[in-house]
Amino acid sequence: MNEFEELQATWRGQKDVEDSTNSDTVIAEAERLSKKLKKNRRWTLAILAATILILMAFAIYVKVYRSIQPTVGIALMILGVVLRLVIEYRDIQRFSKIERTASLKAYAEQMFGYHSSRKTVHFVFTPIILLAYVLGFYLMLPSFKASLSAGFYLYIVISAIVLLIVYSFFFYREARKELDMLSYLSSIE
Repeated sequence: MNEFEELQATWRGQKDVEDSTNSDTVIAEAERLSKKLKKNRRWTLAILAATILILMAFAIYVKVYRSIQPTVGIALMILGVVLRLVIEYRDIQRFSKIERTASLKAYAEQMFGYHSSRKTVHFVFTPIILLAYVLGFYLMLPSFKASLSAGFYLYIVISAIVLLIVYSFFFYREARKELDMLSYLSSIE
């Protein structure tokens, strides 16, 4: 047997390889991830709206408007959450306008632009908003200390630190999951 015949025998002896990633599978996965992203965003909007209402009710209940420092503090907290709510709402609208039936190149370009904007939200705007929120809370601490018992004040300070750490971890994890999904959707070619 010569080399050519050996090569032919080897070629014929290969198993047929099926492409496990056909276009229907990719489209179905893209649709599933898109729906999941939309659902997560709606939950985010609901949580942010509830946070705004709670902060406003708290401000009215404890009458923070009597002093400038706590007023500025609660305003920073509320404005930070409102800003995040507006950003999330805008991004939901932008994501909904991405044409999933467009050509693959057009879809990939739209997803890449959206993915880039979400990175900016997660790694630029969110830390700034979080800092504004923490600063607002810090500005409210003197009024808490003056009006609350030492034990309850200590509880508020410790729980705020714990919540900040938990929120930061949760934010990082959720942002990473979202960016991974968007990365997958952007890489569809």
